[in-house]
Amino acid sequence: MHVDHKPRLQRQASRDASQYKVYSYQHMATVAEEADDRELLFLTKVVEKYGNRIPRLIQDIRARHVDVDKQNLASFSGIFFMTGHKSKGLQFKQVLLTDDYTKLVDDAGHLVPLEKIDKQEINVLYVALTRAEETLSINLGLRNFLESMRKMQYTTQKVAA
Repeated sequence: MHVDHKPRLQRQASRDASQYKVYSYQHMATVAEEADDRELLFLTKVVEKYGNRIPRLIQDIRARHVDVDKQNLASFSGIFFMTGHKSKGLQFKQVLLTDDYTKLVDDAGHLVPLEKIDKQEINVLYVALTRAEETLSINLGLRNFLESMRKMQYTTQKVAA
């Protein structure tokens, strides 16, 4: 007999991961999976990869942080970490997308129906994708989406022939 000891997922309508009520790391990982929350799933991967080193890494990042306003971005030669929202209106030679954007392909490799995808999340993804001037490194989720589209196009071409 299976007994579920975990409290059920409690979240407000907001897309903010801080609105979840979690009780442990393991519970957070379960909530992330159940809700299919890309941001929370990304955070669980960070915890799995870096574990107890996270506080020290955060200290190191804060110690090296340089606050640069938008007017001076062009002359700054460092690495920028920012959300898709904050990148709006900016351009960068290279852009690397993280895996915390909305899921476009399910675990079976099928496209997620458009009505199940938050339009605002698609807009943020579009903004992030269009910030690169020279090089765009896409995340695994986007690679899976493009591969599904390629397969669908190939299948459509075979059926039409």
